[in-house]
Amino acid sequence: MKTEMFRNATSRGRAAWMVVDDNKSVLDFLKALLESLNIARVHCFASGAEALAAFAAGPEDFELVVTDLEMPAMDGIELLRRLRAISPRLKVLLATGNALITDQEAARYGFCGLVPKPFSTTALFRATDTARVSRHRFNAGTGCADNSGNNITASAVA
Repeated sequence: MKTEMFRNATSRGRAAWMVVDDNKSVLDFLKALLESLNIARVHCFASGAEALAAFAAGPEDFELVVTDLEMPAMDGIELLRRLRAISPRLKVLLATGNALITDQEAARYGFCGLVPKPFSTTALFRATDTARVSRHRFNAGTGCADNSGNNITASAVA
């Protein structure tokens, strides 16, 4: 089943995704995983400031952002706020090892989903795939929502 999901995703074409994390091993892992599945061209950034500068230079180039929560200087919540100031409908997933963050809290901040660390390949794929291909409408108060207005979260698709 997993192979079928990955094959279906690759047939939809490759978009550019942004991965933001201050941990180089996490960046390397996500880049290798996502690129090996041929899901997206992955651009990695070690800080919110670097990611924001790249996004501001070409916001139309990015379909999805996966960001860590806790990073020096600019955390994932501040990065989300600044990215959405440029592109209000941008899909942003929160990836965090902070067990105190729930799907509901992530949605309140405006994230389209929550992917807990350490990563489960299946949960990561499902969260990114759902955020990417869902024909959802944007909910300005909580981020991304499905056609019924329900928040899209990683746990909803896992």
